[in-house]
Amino acid sequence: MKRSKSVGTVIIGQTAVPAARKWIRWLIPAMISFVPQLLFSQIQQQLKWNELPSIPDKEGFAGMFAGVSDGHLICMGGANFPDQMPWEGGKKVWYDHIFVLSKNDSSWKIANKKLPRPLAYGVSVTYRNKIILVGGNNAKGYYSDVYSIEYNKGEIQIETLPALPHPVANMTGALVGSTIFIAGGDTSFAGTPINAFWALNLLENPARQRWIILDPWPGPPRIQAVSASLQGNYYMFSGINLVKESTDKHRRVILRDAYKFIPTFSGTALTGGEWFPLSAMPRGVAAGPNPAPTFESNYILFPGGLDSATAAYADPARFPGFVTDLPGYNTVTDSWSYFGKLPEQSARVTLPAAKWNRQWVLPNGEIGPGKRSPKVFTLGKKSQHDALQHLYAYNGNTYTTETPDAIKPSLQILHRQNATLLVANKHSNTLSYINPNTFELIESIPTGPNPHEIVVTPDQKIAYLSSYEPPGNMISVIDLLSRKQTKTISTGQFGRIHGAAISPDGRYAYFTAGQSGYVVEVDTQTNEITRTIPTHGKISHMVYVSPDGQYLLTANIVSEDISVINRSTGKLFKMIPAGKGVEGMSFTPDRNFLWALNQTAGTITIIDMQTLEPTETFDCPGMPVRIRFTSDGCMALVAGWTKDGTLTVIDVATRKEIKRIRVGDYAIGVELTPDEKYAFVGCEDSLAPEILPDGSERIKEHKEDSDGIHVIDLETLEVVAKIKTGLGPDPMTMWYPP
Repeated sequence: MKRSKSVGTVIIGQTAVPAARKWIRWLIPAMISFVPQLLFSQIQQQLKWNELPSIPDKEGFAGMFAGVSDGHLICMGGANFPDQMPWEGGKKVWYDHIFVLSKNDSSWKIANKKLPRPLAYGVSVTYRNKIILVGGNNAKGYYSDVYSIEYNKGEIQIETLPALPHPVANMTGALVGSTIFIAGGDTSFAGTPINAFWALNLLENPARQRWIILDPWPGPPRIQAVSASLQGNYYMFSGINLVKESTDKHRRVILRDAYKFIPTFSGTALTGGEWFPLSAMPRGVAAGPNPAPTFESNYILFPGGLDSATAAYADPARFPGFVTDLPGYNTVTDSWSYFGKLPEQSARVTLPAAKWNRQWVLPNGEIGPGKRSPKVFTLGKKSQHDALQHLYAYNGNTYTTETPDAIKPSLQILHRQNATLLVANKHSNTLSYINPNTFELIESIPTGPNPHEIVVTPDQKIAYLSSYEPPGNMISVIDLLSRKQTKTISTGQFGRIHGAAISPDGRYAYFTAGQSGYVVEVDTQTNEITRTIPTHGKISHMVYVSPDGQYLLTANIVSEDISVINRSTGKLFKMIPAGKGVEGMSFTPDRNFLWALNQTAGTITIIDMQTLEPTETFDCPGMPVRIRFTSDGCMALVAGWTKDGTLTVIDVATRKEIKRIRVGDYAIGVELTPDEKYAFVGCEDSLAPEILPDGSERIKEHKEDSDGIHVIDLETLEVVAKIKTGLGPDPMTMWYPP
């Protein structure tokens, strides 16, 4: 794959795939042939189209701005032809109104406050409860202004951000982590495309924020391309270029090229990046919903957009409508396929897209030349959560069979029905097997003393459990298929073994030795200790492997920071400040952020995985100790380690509490069913938990009758069942038997 490096200028104003095991070699060629069809077919079956209330305008608008603030969907600006179509002499009109829709409302409200001017055909993104509007135009010209819109207690608040390098409209853009990327567009009504590529790093101190000019993609200039943001990367697809054919004539070309940009940072400063051309698109999607909706951790969908065949229709009266097929791109396999057909008149162009209430909202847009629609469609899943999960579980605990990434999701489909919930019972010294569909206990087997965390190998055959009770210098090796402890690994002087994680290729497992400030590395092929790695933190309690496998991250309770360790060299890369009692952590499904729970402080710190810097800290009362995200990235489930244990459900976009659910005492472990219909919450069952001076915990007494595992229905957010396994059910993970 060819690369194009980009270096930023400030202006004022694929990881290697491990070899497959022998048993699967015969399977790979056969599966590769049908994996794309299987994957796309499965997702197609799960896609669900709905309608929200229409925008209160008989014509509707093209080129609107949209986003979410304070839990409300907000659509702004736009343009239409209110009287006659353009070929009939009609004049385009731009608007400055702001429409607001609450979750349970049946109609839109029109805000009293308006945009600073009528505006359309710019880019909008949602960041930290604000909607950022970039550029755009109106009848008077083009603009470089950038605004943030916040809906606060029913009032619209508007602030100004650094202006673009020069006025532009009809560009594309997306938010990647904390950085806005803007690409292409035109600078006047002449419509000549430009190949500008700019970025605004929102992590920078507001007084120093400036747009950075980056080297453009290795392709033609364009207007009305479509962007996407996934896994910390910026994607750009299609668009329209103008090719000069004579002195006064240009031919419109619908582009089918696509690119990925991987940004690079030094600290929080964006320094540049690299462009990677992608596989050619099956058709153009110019002016489609922007940003393009994403699903799972590796799918980008294109519901609408202009292709070359449709663009060839010269007579508006005979316009057939935009193509209703639904192309999609797989970022793992660099391949394209179709997800079926769109509902009638839902294929549109020149419209924004915004994630709201666990679905993608597609407001208004053009359904034909000059013709708008006031309808607002949504694209989501038939079930509340994604039917397919990416096989990498972002708490660093669970992987699937050791196969190439391209077929991992397919194997999960095959294994989903056989999933088993594994739960370690701290005070019973057992590991329980539970049917996650019937909530029935299958069997409990003995383990080493005080099992605190669990990790499963990629082939799903072996589990490792850490022993924490002093001296706590033992790791249990469990044969999951035979349901027996087959070996114990002594960690010698490195005691209070606790956190557990595994490398992406499954070769090494990692465990924190909390009191000594080390991570113990175990070779999973030999079950021998290969390295002990200093964390340089005090009471390193939990350990995680970064999604790309490059780093180990440890949560250091007493030093109140997170160690970032180069996994290859074992050297400390940096320390990230966190909060008091930092412990449980989890990566967001898009891999852009790490949420770190500060248990004692009652807060959550969010770390940008591009810059490895904290971006914000917000309150989460109730001793937050463990966290899991739903795979669509919309909800965070946080266990609270208090006498009156709770599971707090947080709206990821707004950081606001959706509901606090009472469960058993000292809630701690959290896991989800494969279809994410239910959440399981384990409880400590402690009577007198004690925090020692060194920051570690000690439990002298516990209940003789467990509070059990509480089962939460994620539709109703109510407790629907309790499962009795043993005393102190805490670490848990979903197991997919091979």
